[in-house]
Amino acid sequence: MVEIQANGRGRTHWTDSLSRAGERARQVLLILALTAVSVYGLLQVKLVEIPLLLALILASAITPLVG
Repeated sequence: MVEIQANGRGRTHWTDSLSRAGERARQVLLILALTAVSVYGLLQVKLVEIPLLLALILASAITPLVG
């Protein structure tokens, strides 16, 4: 846990408007980064999974004709 100590003016750190805006911007950027990574990962799975399923279906349909 991070302790917040009062500065000379009696105000604690992270209470001024610039600090709050900076913290909020950091949170928004983190959420955007996590969303982008999640979407990219789902697209990669989709690009691999669909052709693999089609290949398995075609292989199963052709097996009685070949064997």
